Amino acid sequence: MLEREVVEVLSALASGAHPITGEVFEEDSPYNHPTVIRALFGSIELIESRSGRVKKTLEEINREQGRPLRSNMRWSEEEDRRLIELLEEGVLTGEIASRFDRTRGAIHSRLLSQGLLEREELLNHSEEELLRLLRSRISARSDEAPSSETA
Repeated sequence: MLEREVVEVLSALASGAHPITGEVFEEDSPYNHPTVIRALFGSIELIESRSGRVKKTLEEINREQGRPLRSNMRWSEEEDRRLIELLEEGVLTGEIASRFDRTRGAIHSRLLSQGLLEREELLNHSEEELLRLLRSRISARSDEAPSSETA
């Protein structure tokens, strides 16, 4: 494996994402532990300093590899909120991926991790059917949320 490939894998892991699929690791994953994250970034620095290269950002690596710029990056709370808003507005996951500069697979992985989709549904439904399903589930969750007025 080339040094560059090692750094790419370590960068993805340190960012909390599966280096091949881009799927975000669960919160309790060992890859999300601060000590492990520091060790991974430290390993990257050692490799890059040994080769005399300047450390590249994950965005730069993604650009070089022809991937969407936010591939393998953690999701922010703002992105999660915006994802739900766009689905409620009827935007298909392919368009959301484009707007978020991520892959469609990353959008699907996020929806799986949030419990809004099942893997079988991804395989058996069209984008339009998935959108209808997601919108109904988001609506149901909103209906179940406790109202701040009833406190």
